[in-house]
Amino acid sequence: MLICEIGNVHGGNLDYAKTHIRAAHESGADICKMQAFLADDISGGSMPKRFYEQCEFTIRQHIELIYYARSIGTDLFYSIFSPTFWTLQFHQNYFKIAGSQIKNNYFALELFDSPNVIFSVPQAAVLKRVPKVERAFPLYVGEYLKEPQLHYIETLEKHFNKPVGYSDHTEGVDNCLRAYETYGCDIIEKHFTLEKNVGFYGQIFRDTVHGATPSEFETLAKRVKGKH
Repeated sequence: MLICEIGNVHGGNLDYAKTHIRAAHESGADICKMQAFLADDISGGSMPKRFYEQCEFTIRQHIELIYYARSIGTDLFYSIFSPTFWTLQFHQNYFKIAGSQIKNNYFALELFDSPNVIFSVPQAAVLKRVPKVERAFPLYVGEYLKEPQLHYIETLEKHFNKPVGYSDHTEGVDNCLRAYETYGCDIIEKHFTLEKNVGFYGQIFRDTVHGATPSEFETLAKRVKGKH
């Protein structure tokens, strides 16, 4: 499964978010992902707080995007960073838990251990703190704009005793292809952007640096799906 991470490259524009969803679908993504949050709940982001304030959507807008995605033949789900948006889980078919959220007390273990839950495991994570769930699907997360240590996928496979996917944060799609072709990662998550190196408030948004363009994502999709 190819997950297209749209994140916040929409900049808070609902129509532009829809444009990204459509472009991702047309580029071969199996499913799209975004983020639901209130800026006050974001810590450690790469951008100033006012950027995240600009990117906030209401719960009605998030739901509108989910059903827009389905209307064009794809699907959309969220990483939920604010309890305010917790009810989104009842509208989406998948659920993503970021590595930084694993210890948050509003993630019940019974929700975490679901076949439709995907969770990130950064390389720096202390594995003994990561629950060994039977059904949720782990993704190895490479550091932003640094060469990933893909061999760590094998360590995670032994720890969880199951296949592991890959969430990429490097430029291009070469590491995604390595994860798929060399390490057998059947779930690949890759950031997506229509424009590279986009600035907000005088600062380049990191996700538009390492995000794949439609042509790059199409190349990835064709290789993964065997359409050379």
